[in-house]
Amino acid sequence: MSVIATGLLSLSLTAQAMTDLQGKPVELLEYVGKGKWTIFEIWASDCPYCPDAILYMRDFKHRYPQADLYGISLDGDNGYTRGRQAAQRFIQKHRVNFPTLMSDTVELDKFLLDQGEEALIGTPALMIYNPKGELVGVESGAIIAQDVIDFIQNKQSN
Repeated sequence: MSVIATGLLSLSLTAQAMTDLQGKPVELLEYVGKGKWTIFEIWASDCPYCPDAILYMRDFKHRYPQADLYGISLDGDNGYTRGRQAAQRFIQKHRVNFPTLMSDTVELDKFLLDQGEEALIGTPALMIYNPKGELVGVESGAIIAQDVIDFIQNKQSN
C-alpha cells in the first residue's frame, strides 16, 4: 500500500460542511484521537469502484474490530437533501455496516489541503488516523482490508 502522507500531521481544522445523515453538522475531530486507529472510507453513490471499497471495508471491520471505521459520502455534491437520499440508498443496497458522514468534494478537498495533503484524487479513498488523532495516511482506490491492517501494524511497530 503506497501512502501519500508518511509524516504525522496534527489536526486543527475541520471540514466545514460535514454532517451526519440526518443533516446535523459534525466535526471530523469528534471521531478521531480516542486511543484507537480511525479509518474513513470516502465514497460516492455514483462511483463505479466504491461498492468494492465498501466490501473491503466491511471485511476490515470484521477482521480488525479494534479500529473505528466511518464512511464519508461525497453525495453532498448533489445538494444535501438529494445527496442524503442517494447515500442512504447506496448504504442499504451495499449493506454499509459502519456510520457514514456526508460532505462534498470542495469541502473535503479544502480539509485535505489545510492538512498539508494533496486534493482528493477521486473515490474511493481512505484517510487513516493514528490513535493520537494524527492523519498518517491518505490513499485513493479500493484498498483491501489486509493492506490497511498491514499499514497499521507497520506504523505501530515503528
